[in-house]
Amino acid sequence: MTSLESKIKKSRLNNDGNIIITDSFECRVSPRPIVADEFIVDVPLRDAYIGILRNKKDTATVIKSLTAILPGFCHLKRCTNSQLLLAFVGNSIEKSNDNINLAFSSESELKDFLNDKKFNLQLLKDDFLIVSVPEIPPRTKSQAKRASDIWPVNFHPDISIELILSGNYFNSVQLNIIDACMKVCIEASRLEAFTNNHCNGSAVILNPNDNGISRIISIASCRINEHPMWHAAMLAVDLVAKSRGGGAWKFEFPFQTASHDTNECHKRKFHSIPPLCYPSSLNNMCIPEFSTNAIGNSKSKHDNDNDNENNCPYLCTNYWVFLMEEPCPMCAMALLHSRVAMIFYGIPNKSRGILGSKALLHTMPGLNHRYKVWTNVLAYNSQRTEMKIDQRGQ
Repeated sequence: MTSLESKIKKSRLNNDGNIIITDSFECRVSPRPIVADEFIVDVPLRDAYIGILRNKKDTATVIKSLTAILPGFCHLKRCTNSQLLLAFVGNSIEKSNDNINLAFSSESELKDFLNDKKFNLQLLKDDFLIVSVPEIPPRTKSQAKRASDIWPVNFHPDISIELILSGNYFNSVQLNIIDACMKVCIEASRLEAFTNNHCNGSAVILNPNDNGISRIISIASCRINEHPMWHAAMLAVDLVAKSRGGGAWKFEFPFQTASHDTNECHKRKFHSIPPLCYPSSLNNMCIPEFSTNAIGNSKSKHDNDNDNENNCPYLCTNYWVFLMEEPCPMCAMALLHSRVAMIFYGIPNKSRGILGSKALLHTMPGLNHRYKVWTNVLAYNSQRTEMKIDQRGQ
């Protein structure tokens, strides 16, 4: 057991009736990562011309000469079992990932090109083969293994991606925290959420490292019956901004704000222990408290910059967000602009969800921020709760 894991103990109630997570307990979550298709689907194949060496002892000489004439194929071995990879079948010069691959429409066109470049075709047998080979580099070990069964590949695994796909990204302490936060999210949905096709459920925002511990800082249920933009995630983000003196909407809270602080980001900061909740009735829930942080003791070189960003009223930099249901486009983009680090949701939103159902927003090119997305967190509980709140009407 690691030093981090040893800090988690069994749940107990404090004097206020809140759950304090202190001892390890059986974890019932199995988060499944939502990643780009490029990490899951098989590498596409493409036809290529293959030359057969007459004599294996010429392998080194032929490869040296050929790579100077026909560069590219950095992700593939140029020779295997006397078979020499020459060029793709095609009609043009192609460029991909800074690699230029020449393509030829016929075997005779390729042979004419090699003759023009003074390549000794006598080193190869007369007829070329056409074989399907991996067109692009594999991104994961499993892809590399399947691709290598077709043609040998050059592959260097991305350790972070492999860890995510392996199912071992989170340790037992983190899984316990995820489990506890998702239970709060589901309970908030059961108590106060109103639903439509765009938003269903509640949102919980966790600061995974607040001075050495994890802390839930806002909880919100979907209240589209009160305002068309009051989706759960939108409300939860606005509550974070509210706690720092900002926020777009007017909420009434039973505690006073500070007025003596001259710092713009903090001059109206609430004198209260988080979380902020909307509706306020959610304050009556049992809110878990944690005796450790969810990200371990490592500190990256960018953490100081992130700490500065956390002082701004609209940012959730490095925070974790828990949603009962997959977010709609508006909520997903709001969380992206808020700079959250991870999103966990229980069940898909098949009509509007864009973090797995209708699209993969977080994998699209051109974004100035990316978060990691996980689903299947207490999915059964979320689905049962969804059926109950559906009865409250549109």
